Amino acid sequence: MANEEQKEFLDTEGLAHLWAELKKKFSKADHTHPEQDMLHGINVTGDGTNYTGTVENLTALKRGMTITIIPDTTSATTIPKLNLNGLGAKSIKQKLSVNTSLTVAAVNTTWMVANKPVALQFDGTQWVTLAPRSSADDIYGTVAVTSGGTGVKSVTAGNFLVGNGESKLTEKTPAEVLSIIGARPDTWTPTAEEVGAATPAEVTAAVKKAAPVNLLDNSDFTNLVAQAGFIKTHGGHVSYFADRWQLAGHQLSYDESSRTITFPGGGLSQLIQAIAKDLSGKPVTLAIKAGNVSGNVYLTESGAESGHADVQIQNGITVHRFTGGANAIIWSGEQSGLIIDWVALYEGDYTAETLPEYHPKGYAHELMECQRYYLGERTIIARNAGSTYAIANYNYPVTMRVNPTITFIGPVRNFLSGADTGMTVTTHNVNSANSLYVVQFNSILADIPNFSLKFTASADL
Repeated sequence: MANEEQKEFLDTEGLAHLWAELKKKFSKADHTHPEQDMLHGINVTGDGTNYTGTVENLTALKRGMTITIIPDTTSATTIPKLNLNGLGAKSIKQKLSVNTSLTVAAVNTTWMVANKPVALQFDGTQWVTLAPRSSADDIYGTVAVTSGGTGVKSVTAGNFLVGNGESKLTEKTPAEVLSIIGARPDTWTPTAEEVGAATPAEVTAAVKKAAPVNLLDNSDFTNLVAQAGFIKTHGGHVSYFADRWQLAGHQLSYDESSRTITFPGGGLSQLIQAIAKDLSGKPVTLAIKAGNVSGNVYLTESGAESGHADVQIQNGITVHRFTGGANAIIWSGEQSGLIIDWVALYEGDYTAETLPEYHPKGYAHELMECQRYYLGERTIIARNAGSTYAIANYNYPVTMRVNPTITFIGPVRNFLSGADTGMTVTTHNVNSANSLYVVQFNSILADIPNFSLKFTASADL
């Protein structure tokens, strides 16, 4: 009987019934076939950003399920998305090796290549690559120099790593590094033998030899200082071409736009700058750079002990060498003209070939030097001090060479109304070469608290 029942169970009809029951059981919506937890070779299509695919009988995405996709298109974004069976577009990210919960976007947009398999795992919210991306925090061991590392795991605070031609850098202290590069520590004090002992006079001589100083003021004729204007008087009686360049003899003319100086002829005309430095017994070189020279114009000096001569100025650089001297002079006694770029006076014997390169001092520097000799028109406010006195208290921009001669210009005015008071200055006091501080008038108007008046100050040689 048992054998008959067994035969009945195993006949064709019984097998068909069993297969039907099994198919019914594994086709329920709330159950996934065990093989669907690991799906391989799923072709997906997309535009590089969004991909879709179909998996038979897949009705839900389970945490931990893995899939190997084969995209038909190379990715075009660092975080593409995958939608299987319409279950929702989920991001595809790369797993980091340092921690199983960390994921990041890819570095390159084209990291998923067309027709190449990519193994993914679903972590419950997104697809993550099974092949992890290495993290710098997760490197095992030490990285050799040849692989872009240092070859060491730690460095003492304040020390340095130095290459030695091997796969491992060497740790050095700051003192050791200074020794390697040949530098001296901050605490190093040189000995006389190390720096070469020299007296102050020797140092001064060496500096002068290396960088000789142009002894002339207002030497850049392309940017001249002319506080009173060109060809004007300083101090009310001495005529100057420009600051520090005194005019002597017949008057000359100057075209500011072309910078052309014209000597009228018919008598001597001179541009003179008095040399403040004592050059007695010393070799001196006077040089000029000029252009558009017409007629005979000469470069010379006064007070030379030897080598005194008139050197005719040529186009380009002209040099005059002598010993001693008290003035630098440019002169002509005939109808002539030229355009001057610069004039320089150096202590030392130079030729046109060995002459130091001319460097302009700059307008601001030249102005300060010129104001030691002459201060152009200034307005001073004087406070009524009663009787015939007023307190002026005006500080000069720079300390002048000596106590200057003050020349008052124009009327004394009521500071508030600007009206002419009719007063005149009788005396004034100066505080050495630094300021003007008291003014006395022929009379004073008691009802005017403050007066304004103009003046110039001259300490020219």
